[in-house]
Amino acid sequence: MKNYKEIKNQITELNKRCLKKIENDTEDIQKRNSAEYIVIKNYLQKKSYHFDDLSNLTNFPQKIIIDMVKKLGFIRFKQKKLVVQSKFLRWLRIFIEDFIVFLNYPNNKKSSKSIEKINFFIQNQKQHPRNFKITLAGALESKNHLFYTEEGLEEMSSIIKNGSWGLSMYYFKELYSIYLKHYPEIQSIQKESIEPEKEETEDVEPDDVLDEIEEEIDVKELIGENEKLSEDLSESRAACDFIAMQYEDLKSKMEDIKKEAYDRILTKIFKNFNSIENNKALDAFFIAGTTLNKLKKSGWKPSPPELNSALFIFDLFSEFFKRQGLTSRYDLDELIEITLENVDDFDYKGTEIRENMKVMTKVLSPAWYLKNKKISKAKVIEINFEED
Repeated sequence: MKNYKEIKNQITELNKRCLKKIENDTEDIQKRNSAEYIVIKNYLQKKSYHFDDLSNLTNFPQKIIIDMVKKLGFIRFKQKKLVVQSKFLRWLRIFIEDFIVFLNYPNNKKSSKSIEKINFFIQNQKQHPRNFKITLAGALESKNHLFYTEEGLEEMSSIIKNGSWGLSMYYFKELYSIYLKHYPEIQSIQKESIEPEKEETEDVEPDDVLDEIEEEIDVKELIGENEKLSEDLSESRAACDFIAMQYEDLKSKMEDIKKEAYDRILTKIFKNFNSIENNKALDAFFIAGTTLNKLKKSGWKPSPPELNSALFIFDLFSEFFKRQGLTSRYDLDELIEITLENVDDFDYKGTEIRENMKVMTKVLSPAWYLKNKKISKAKVIEINFEED
């Protein structure tokens, strides 16, 4: 059949285009998309809402899995309260069934209604791209063999598993367009209905039939209740896991915020401490300390002895500064060569520096760092200079 081959060829070309796009993605992106597919499949099949299980299945940390689940819309916050989106899953599962009918059973009486729903789904500008991937993932389970060879199904599976939301949306729309364009021919190709053939039944007594029906109803009710209970328990378990994870994240973030705020305050204090308005107190402290060390090395002892208490206080301040992470770089009177490349790293006083020019300078006061972050530059003065 000419039309049959044409449809298959169009789908094959669509698969090639999408697989080519996936090849251009990094390995990390493909792994994340594949993990996301596992999460989608897990939720659609109502297997588990437990983040430990999903983490083991995907080989991704719980933190990333929770982020995936939130972005997929399975979990969200409403007025700062955790909500598991069971309603979201229900309407999407119903839509997946419509899409499966459209793909697999074109002669079914529901196919026209399915087309209307798919059109509305596509035309809805607020439709999130993730919903296209979720729908395709659900439809893939039906394994439509009408225009897909075994190789074609594997290609479709690879596209849905490893493709992004955007690629899934493109694939969905293109596949729908191909089918819709040839739908009358597709209906003529596939004559089977969605309804299964009725099997011949043996003659049975009415009472026996009623007993069987009652038993079947009871079993169905029990199965339904059990599934509902299982789903509720899974959702509660997920909510507890999520809240626990969020609590730990919040504690960690609060500690980080406190630490950052503390560091900002310290930086501001020490910068002010070494400002001109405060007579460069840090530099003065450093110069005094350098002088005292030189005197101690030369054998000097405080006189009168009462000066020892003042020196002890000086040492206490030195220890306090060290504990806060305050350190100095460059010694007093240290010689440093300044060029055009490094002049901005210093508070330089001397001849204007030009290209290929080297200036020898002497340190008047050190550079100050708080936890390895510079808060003030070293002050240097020119001694002599050379030009190449």
